[in-house]
Amino acid sequence: MTRFRHATRDPLPPRGQGMLEMIIALGIIVSGIAGTLSLVSSSLNASNESQTRVVATGLAREAMEASRVIRDGNWLAAVPWNTALVGPGGDRTGVPFFMPEKDWRIDFTAAGISDADAVVYEDPDGSLRQYDGAPPAGAVESPFRRLLTLRPICMVEGDAATIASVDGTACPGGQVEVGTDVRVLVTWTVSGRGHRLEMQGELYDWR
Repeated sequence: MTRFRHATRDPLPPRGQGMLEMIIALGIIVSGIAGTLSLVSSSLNASNESQTRVVATGLAREAMEASRVIRDGNWLAAVPWNTALVGPGGDRTGVPFFMPEKDWRIDFTAAGISDADAVVYEDPDGSLRQYDGAPPAGAVESPFRRLLTLRPICMVEGDAATIASVDGTACPGGQVEVGTDVRVLVTWTVSGRGHRLEMQGELYDWR
């Protein structure tokens, strides 16, 4: 006797299951892409912050060297060693700027890092500079600001053990100025975050 076997078919999947699986897969893919983009963005921000910190360090070192150049120039010119390191009325806060015909000078107009005179400008050739007054045509404001503070280092004459910097514009009575405590502050903004860098050094009239 011949027996007939009926072919069976797999049951149909519930309606909507394929769409749900596709949505889950897309969600996983989108999450992966978002995570990758976030990682790339963080890496770029870290790279930008690192690069700007290198520039800020260079600006601070330049200001330190400018002060040293002025002192050494005074020696060569046979004038008091701290000439041009102290402004009118004993002012000791300002910004360094370069004069091609006279080398480095300090503009003592700025009183704080937020002052307009503390802004560092980028010239058309890409160099960063500060100016005595308004910048020339073509210079644009950079994200950096720089301020130089020169505090007197004083000593009781004939007593080297008393050397110390003072927070003022002049040495106390009975003391002589034997050096300058040079302090540079550089601030800048990158990726919406503010940063600051401080550098300190000392110059002495050892000649």
